[in-house]
Amino acid sequence: GQPMIVVSTFAPRYTQWPGCDYDDLLRILQDSCDRVGVRHVCVSDTYRPHCDAFVCDLPRELMPLLIDAQLQFMRQCDEPILFTGADCVLTRDPRGVLREGIDLAITTDKNRRRLNTGAMFVADGPRCAPVWQAALDMNPVEWGQDQTCLLAAIQASSLNVDYLSKREYNRPPLDPGEEGREAMIVHFKGDRKAAMQPWWDRFC
Repeated sequence: GQPMIVVSTFAPRYTQWPGCDYDDLLRILQDSCDRVGVRHVCVSDTYRPHCDAFVCDLPRELMPLLIDAQLQFMRQCDEPILFTGADCVLTRDPRGVLREGIDLAITTDKNRRRLNTGAMFVADGPRCAPVWQAALDMNPVEWGQDQTCLLAAIQASSLNVDYLSKREYNRPPLDPGEEGREAMIVHFKGDRKAAMQPWWDRFC
């Protein structure tokens, strides 16, 4: 079938959520990728204990770091990529989501004004890389500007973009006891990160 590689990003110097061990989250993401038989790599600037790492130099600040990490991976990757977060769980095989002729598939809100970076399907890394470079050139510094700059660059580009349903492809569990596995990627945003291991133990 169609190849695809799942790619997350984590720089150890960054901790937005106190008490959150991102390497533990990456271990759960890795387990979920193993279960559906797809390769997972974390872009980092150091070795990661639970998964393969693509090690490269990264900016100190988080917003440019997230875009630059993906950009560096895209430039050297010759197979389709699913970019996701360290705080995400893959529930089913992502291969086959990208339709013929589509360069990029993303999840946004209904008005297509807010990008979810937990599920971005890239058909051809080198072809899409200039769009990520354009987002980086916007100088994202404030929290959330990785999303706003990327979406602006994507929508200003000539890429063929598929807008996917958040409910089907990338959303958090709606409440702590909910299974929520109908989404391909279950996204433990914000302070939900502590619920990721219990959710995985219960439903997977």
